[in-house]
Amino acid sequence: MAPFLPLFQRNVLLDFVNQNKVKEDTESIKEYFEKNNAEGLEQLLKAVNDEWRIYLNNLASTRHKKLFHTKKSIPNEDMIVEKYAMEGVEAAKELMQIKKANRITLNTCQSEVIESARKQYIDIKALHIPSPEAREQHLLWIITNLLSDIYYPTDFFKSEIFELESDFTKFPYKFLDLVLGPQQLYIWYLLFTKKGPENFFHNLEDVIVFRYAHVSGIFKMDVYGLLNLFLFIGNDANGCNRFFTRRMNNDIATEMGDLCSLVNSSGSEFEQNMFNDYFLTSPNSRCCIKNPLEKNELGHRPGLIEQAIYNHLVGNYSAAVNLLFPVIEGIIWDISVAEHLANGGVYSPDRKLIDRNLKSRQLINENGLPIVRGFGAPTVKEMLEGTRMREVFHAQFLQLFCSELYPEDRNPILHGNELDYNTPFQSARLLLVLEYLHTVIKEHKYHYPIQLDPQGYWTAEKSGTQQTAQCLFTEP
Repeated sequence: MAPFLPLFQRNVLLDFVNQNKVKEDTESIKEYFEKNNAEGLEQLLKAVNDEWRIYLNNLASTRHKKLFHTKKSIPNEDMIVEKYAMEGVEAAKELMQIKKANRITLNTCQSEVIESARKQYIDIKALHIPSPEAREQHLLWIITNLLSDIYYPTDFFKSEIFELESDFTKFPYKFLDLVLGPQQLYIWYLLFTKKGPENFFHNLEDVIVFRYAHVSGIFKMDVYGLLNLFLFIGNDANGCNRFFTRRMNNDIATEMGDLCSLVNSSGSEFEQNMFNDYFLTSPNSRCCIKNPLEKNELGHRPGLIEQAIYNHLVGNYSAAVNLLFPVIEGIIWDISVAEHLANGGVYSPDRKLIDRNLKSRQLINENGLPIVRGFGAPTVKEMLEGTRMREVFHAQFLQLFCSELYPEDRNPILHGNELDYNTPFQSARLLLVLEYLHTVIKEHKYHYPIQLDPQGYWTAEKSGTQQTAQCLFTEP
């Protein structure tokens, strides 16, 4: 039964609750499941409901005082709050959000959820499982998942009410909501504010590094999965995402098949061989990244993204960073062209966008007026902050990219003034940006501006005129 066990990972949300409380509440649920003794479970549900009521009241009181300059209730309060919210008053809009979230306190965990878990528990207990340890782990997994649903109800994540906590304003990665989903975003926020258990993760940097390791079961992404996104999840006719595959190996169809083989061998004795075959120079490799200790007689040219990811995986983080910065900037420029072709308002209409020569482009502001260039060519910062592109990207991403990554990291690194950047976090954070850009492209349904490429660049595999391989992934 050994392969049976890894399926039942401990729910990570329980690590943010007092462990004595978790043990006590686990026993209360077990008492109900096995002996129909609901007393402990009822006390648990009441206690959690009371906690949510206090939590929401605390969030509401600060908004109420800001809006009405008093903590006391006032006549016709709901009507006045709704009126202010319609007028765009932020405190009123947040109060409305909190009032909608009050259903959390009324229905912490629906009875059908509890009864469904109870039935699952009873059914597993009735099965003949040779390993007592496997049985107990499976039963505990059912209980702890239910316990997580009780502590953190679905409505809590659906409403994303945690964004109104005062500490959330300091959290720099809100822009990843579409990538992570509210539950993972909440976990990252807790770790960032040091609310996690001791030694679970030292800080959020560890989480980001862990996300792009070989295998990352808890946070639902790894580097192989990132490659899968680029190759299989796109808006173009061939299903890949050309904003990324344009910067990858030419033979995309074969690379798809090779990636499937690599992922299917993950965790097995064959993974290292498949890893070498996929990335390194060999007669069978498509990425064909040259091993500097071996003579390369094949003449293949590896793609930029594969080289960056390979370097990240083997620990050459500075090499990955030097590749990822220009790749990211190039993709952002391509997104700006796709946005302009779809909706206008980024470049002056008299300029033809038929190549990547930035000097031939003229950025315009929201009033259609030319943006004065600070240098010989427009900069990515001028484009992101001065044109309609600031509406495409989340404000938090623009803050991170234009005020931190660009001036504090990218410029010193690429100009040779910063020498100590061979860190997994620096590399992983740029992979995180790539993942976010993929989400933006997908959400806006951008089509790749193919006119930016030299004539005849696209192979049959990239243009979709041949049948592409099918991968065994599901989208994260």
